[in-house]
Amino acid sequence: MPMFQPFKGGGFDGHVIDLHTAVKDGVLGGGDVGEVKTAAVENEPDLKTMITNLELPETPSVFICPISLDPMQDPVTLCTGQTYERSNILKWLSLGHRTCPTTMQELWDDAVTPNKTLHQLIHAWFSQKYVMMKKRSEDVQGRVIEIVGALRKAKGKEKVHALSELKGVVMAHEIAKKSVVEEGGVFVISSLLTPFTSHAVGSEAVAILVNLELDAVSKAGLMQPARVSLMVDMLNDGSIETKINCARLIGRLVEERGFRAELVSSHSLLVGLMRLVKDRRRRNGVSPALALLKSITVHKQVRSLMVSVEAVPQLVDVLPCLGPECLESALYVLDSLCSDNEGVTALKESVNTIPNTVRLLMRVSETCTAYAVSILWSVCRLASRECSSLAVELGLAAKLLLVIQSGCDPALKQRSAELLKLCSLHYSDTMFISKCFLSETMAILSVRTPSSIQLLRSSVSPIFSKPLFQSSSSFSSSIVSAPFARLLKSNSSISRPRVVLARASMGVAEPVTDYREDIGEILGDVSIFTASGQPVKFSDLLDQNDGVSAVVLLRHFGCVCGWELATALREAKPRFDAAGVKLVAVGVGTPDKARILATRLPFPMECLYADPERKAYDVLGLYYGLGRTFFNPASKKIFSRFDEIREAAKNYTIKATPEDRSSVLQQGGTFVFKGKKLLYGRKDEGTGDHPSLDDVLNVCCQTVA
Repeated sequence: MPMFQPFKGGGFDGHVIDLHTAVKDGVLGGGDVGEVKTAAVENEPDLKTMITNLELPETPSVFICPISLDPMQDPVTLCTGQTYERSNILKWLSLGHRTCPTTMQELWDDAVTPNKTLHQLIHAWFSQKYVMMKKRSEDVQGRVIEIVGALRKAKGKEKVHALSELKGVVMAHEIAKKSVVEEGGVFVISSLLTPFTSHAVGSEAVAILVNLELDAVSKAGLMQPARVSLMVDMLNDGSIETKINCARLIGRLVEERGFRAELVSSHSLLVGLMRLVKDRRRRNGVSPALALLKSITVHKQVRSLMVSVEAVPQLVDVLPCLGPECLESALYVLDSLCSDNEGVTALKESVNTIPNTVRLLMRVSETCTAYAVSILWSVCRLASRECSSLAVELGLAAKLLLVIQSGCDPALKQRSAELLKLCSLHYSDTMFISKCFLSETMAILSVRTPSSIQLLRSSVSPIFSKPLFQSSSSFSSSIVSAPFARLLKSNSSISRPRVVLARASMGVAEPVTDYREDIGEILGDVSIFTASGQPVKFSDLLDQNDGVSAVVLLRHFGCVCGWELATALREAKPRFDAAGVKLVAVGVGTPDKARILATRLPFPMECLYADPERKAYDVLGLYYGLGRTFFNPASKKIFSRFDEIREAAKNYTIKATPEDRSSVLQQGGTFVFKGKKLLYGRKDEGTGDHPSLDDVLNVCCQTVA
């Protein structure tokens, strides 16, 4: 016999010796063995059927198999005294285990012994519960039959009393719902819904019907205009429970194939639904009301009525108050209205349409974002200058950039890209870049809480493999190629360099950039500034005794990825110094911006230089542009380094960002010189795409050697 643990729900205080003791101790709820036997019925189903049909909140732990955690049907005992379901323990043994799953004792005998006493106990306990369930079911079914019969004859207040009692039975017992349908109760209750029915009777009838499984015939009977009209009246004038039940029942009817749009094309219905949506004291009616609106706005006449009853601005105004599920329904309705000119016009004229929809982008779900982008696209296309300008001022451009580089549906990315282009038409290139708040966007990404970062990391897939703007539009071409245009004007010979390859024997990845042999001489004449503000030639940064210098060109001083790289450089500087390598960092911005980084990070100021006009970046042909900054596949590396970026940005401030906002699109690079001779050059393909400093140091050390 197994050793049984006490059952918390009622009853063991020792070992179960036999069935009589178990019954006496309360496992079967008291009584004696004779009572248990009497409980069984001749046509009683087998144990498996009883266990399946009984949905019990708690089963004695002694009946539960420790392996499957389900009630045992064929308990067997091991030599250790532990009992298991036969099929489970045999499977355990067949897998080669020679230990007891519960105690992990080694089995000196792998034979299993049927535990007949426990089997009888389990069977008796479930039999008793099964008989009690059958008796309750028979009582409920009998009561349902009586009430339905009484409803056929009842008049006046008797109807209300009978319906109220039937509602209580239906709500309390699942079997009652089936019984009402089988006894023809749906027809009886539906027949009570007439133009002359009082709301007291109608509310009770609807409360019952909404909880029943209605077939097509029953729904067809409820779709009579007079009955739908009564439900609409109660939706406007009934209690909150009645309003919710009416909205749900009409919603179920709308789903039927034979439903006619005329039944829901009424001002009264829309007014009642909007009252539910706007009710701030009783929010439980919002979801069913929006669900019904979502179902009926597929019909054009309903959408026209929504505009005429001024439901559009009302729905827009409640958006900030809605939860995620309700938001999806509300935005779906507003997006459906965009399929008609009058709907788009109503959305455009609502003063809160753009502020409320822009606020929802990337905040709730991808579905909500898709609906919001679609709504904004429709409104901005109708009144491009007026609406696009307002949306951009509210931060739309920066949010669209985040949508485009997220792992969302390609169709949503495409629509977001189109909306971004539409918004850019009324700005100069530089002005639009500043409106994108690019540096602020990157700052937000880097200083999120750990939970938010984990969520973002899991939601972001590899970024676009191609830059966003590939058309011949003036916007895309001017943004991507600006520094190269300046370079071609100032020194066209630099734009066609002769190849200088890094040595393959250095054991590092091949550089992605080739340069002409005299690039160091050309670069040496470029003027930049120390962090303290003194002008210097770039050649002064290099080792004057033909030693090795590692020059790292950061992005702008307000880039959090630049702060991360500067942190890594600061920590690696002792190793570079020990190897006899001069380490230099250059960033985009004025000297005062460089000092902000040096002070707050901190970073050694004697190693930090400022290139406010990006002259060195132009000479080296480093990448520049919106596509490179946000949409290059190389930029996905930042999503694996969020912890490092967040740590580096603990003292970050947006004040380090250059005043010239177009500078935030500049990429950096890493270079190794011996004197003025370039030995290694690598351009960053995108934001955060800097090489491993171990590889750079390896290049330097092999060169020194």
